[in-house]
Amino acid sequence: MLHSEENVEKCWDLICAGVKQHEIAKTLRLSRSTTSRLCRAAAKKNGNVDHRRFLREHGAYENLMQFLFPRIEFGTKDDCWGWKSGKKPNGYGSVNFNGTGYQAHRAVYECLVGPIPDGLVIDHLCGNPGCVNPYHLKPSLQAENLLRRASKMDYPHGAP
Repeated sequence: MLHSEENVEKCWDLICAGVKQHEIAKTLRLSRSTTSRLCRAAAKKNGNVDHRRFLREHGAYENLMQFLFPRIEFGTKDDCWGWKSGKKPNGYGSVNFNGTGYQAHRAVYECLVGPIPDGLVIDHLCGNPGCVNPYHLKPSLQAENLLRRASKMDYPHGAP
């Protein structure tokens, strides 16, 4: 049984030893998604309600930036940086990292610039929803974002 008490205990021991989640998967010969669930179960079982934060602080997660960089088609600061991985039908990039879904432009912005202030969205100043260039991304109010989107003149690349 994958979520056996024995596997949960092994996973917990590996987490406490600072072993990364992908290495735990290899050690236990489990898929990464199963290992992710097992790590969450181990953290919760041991009293860590905020299991994602706990696992991140104890090294069970890989570095998000290292995960994102191979999926970005870099250019100059004036160029749109294309998202080479999964995209939603609306053109926005999406990524699943260690069991958590992220919008690519938000994840890249937070990794390279910093946290997005509460109550704000990320506005693509270039008008390209697949762009993850932080120079083209700006935190703004949703109303401002919608107004800019409605005005094709504000977008050098045309409206999305």
